[in-house]
Amino acid sequence: MLWGRMRSLLLATIALTLVGCSTFQRTTVTDTSLPNDATITVVPFGPPTKVLSYDGPTEALGATFAARIADELGKRGRPAQVSTTPAVSATVVRGRLLRIDGGSHAKRFWLGFGAGRATLSAEGTVTRPGSVALATFREDRSASGTAELGFAGDQYLIDKCLDALAEDVASMIDTGHYREVPVDE
Repeated sequence: MLWGRMRSLLLATIALTLVGCSTFQRTTVTDTSLPNDATITVVPFGPPTKVLSYDGPTEALGATFAARIADELGKRGRPAQVSTTPAVSATVVRGRLLRIDGGSHAKRFWLGFGAGRATLSAEGTVTRPGSVALATFREDRSASGTAELGFAGDQYLIDKCLDALAEDVASMIDTGHYREVPVDE
């Protein structure tokens, strides 16, 4: 009897903890799918508006991010290219990097278990030909160090975040299901 109550209390505590720790809300926008043969142009993303604990170069991150989105779309069978001047007939993806946080080297080294995580946030829009707004998105990703001495450099972790974000954005464009992440700044 006592074990049943303790187990129920434990499960309720875990459920509340998980709900309280969720990092984003998913909002699905209707009628946002693209034709399979739609040509997609990804404009290099703007530079980050906020940089914390990151000593790596930030100037080229927007162009790198755009190239990775285009690569991910290509892997999904979607013709995509990076260009600063998109064709009139193209679906256009553009945006900006919001926040880069390289995390804490010390926390990654001494604590591990995800402490000292690096994070990267981006937002953008997808427009159909003729500048018709299709959808907006906002995405946030984080990465922690590996088990190799409990340490990973912030540039390596931000690179992991770029890959994960590019995959997420390409998935949103491919499937037509977009996510928005509330900003906690």
